[in-house]
Amino acid sequence: MEVVQLSTGKSFGELALINNKPRAARIKCLTDSYFAVVNKADYESLLKKIEMKKEKRFVDFLESLPFFSN
Repeated sequence: MEVVQLSTGKSFGELALINNKPRAARIKCLTDSYFAVVNKADYESLLKKIEMKKEKRFVDFLESLPFFSN
């Protein structure tokens, strides 16, 4: 079993939401922890916004290159 330590602000379970399957990992907290629970519709809405922002930054970068100036 692989052990991964998550730091503050990290997330888990998103692949289960994207693939519409149960989580493939177990989570064990070693210290007191606080969680935000997000339903699938809200997660997809948030993910879409993040992906659109990343795409816009990439397009803006490409447009800044002389090769793509026109």
